[in-house]
Amino acid sequence: MPDIEAHKQTLEFLKDRHPTVFQGIGKLQGHEQRIYVDDSVPPVSQPYRRVPFHLRKQLDSWLEDYVEKDIIEPVQKDSTEWVSRPCSCTKTKTS
Repeated sequence: MPDIEAHKQTLEFLKDRHPTVFQGIGKLQGHEQRIYVDDSVPPVSQPYRRVPFHLRKQLDSWLEDYVEKDIIEPVQKDSTEWVSRPCSCTKTKTS
């Protein structure tokens, strides 16, 4: 069984030693990541899954927020044959 207190102390030590690393949203700037794909695997484009009506405003708000924070960006001209459909689900509120 791992020692949870030791892990907490290590985390606190790292947070104290490197405070800027543990602030805000971490982002690697000035680097474009290349994803390597096995050419022998055929691309898959899954059919679109409709977002439930009662979640659309929340999803739009979330997407706008993440675009503003520069976490995600819309695809403008380069498209891909690999498409995964979104899956929206909500957490139950606990008190």
